[in-house]
Amino acid sequence: MDTIDSITNDKLIQYGHAILGQNEYNEISKAYVEWKNIVQIYVVKNGFSKEIQNEVKVKGHFIANEFSEAESIKNIKTATEGILRILENLDMKVSDDLSEETAKLIIERILSHVNIYLKSMYYDRPHKKSTFSEEILHQIKIENEYDVQHVLYSLLRTVFPEIRKEVNGDNGYSGIRADLYLASYDVTIEIKCTRESMSEKQLTEELGADAFHYKTKNLYLFIYDKEDIIKNPEAYQMAFYRSYDKFGKNVKGFIIKP
Repeated sequence: MDTIDSITNDKLIQYGHAILGQNEYNEISKAYVEWKNIVQIYVVKNGFSKEIQNEVKVKGHFIANEFSEAESIKNIKTATEGILRILENLDMKVSDDLSEETAKLIIERILSHVNIYLKSMYYDRPHKKSTFSEEILHQIKIENEYDVQHVLYSLLRTVFPEIRKEVNGDNGYSGIRADLYLASYDVTIEIKCTRESMSEKQLTEELGADAFHYKTKNLYLFIYDKEDIIKNPEAYQMAFYRSYDKFGKNVKGFIIKP
């Protein structure tokens, strides 16, 4: 492997894929440990955030199975794939030239018009020459928060390739996990999808706790009101609005109904 001074992200990705192609335990374990150490040095030396540095450590951890070399190799490859995903996202950063206000405006436009995308993609009739089947497209339905997360992640990633999901953080006394997080603008998106057993009061309490606990500059609360439990969406959104100068973070709510 090249020295740390000559290493590039592309080379690290190349080496990682080479590790995935190895199947002899002693060789793959030695190559992986060397590669992971250089990745850790690389992200520190190039000034990537503490969050990314910690993520490399967490994703790169593997447990050797003393009873099964095959399981150990499998664990090494899983850890390698985790680090590769981080490196590939680093390689895709394209939004550094956007100001924070511009980035927030783009995010807010996307969050406000998710229904337009869903209707256009899954419910509008495709061109008669399209190979997309209306029957298949209509089978795609939003049923829970993970479905919403997948849609938002896919849409936002077209503009912000470095956005990540399920990002662990710390609010000072316990661990928290952001549904979507964009580190370059310190933007967190918390996602809720209403369900039959949820009341408007319960939703309000959950969102209030989220707004209080997240240590982030910009917090967006996105509610997909599948069960139509919010009776006055406009007033409900405004109830969660907070400004940075008064609250220590910018908070905005977005409500989409099917």
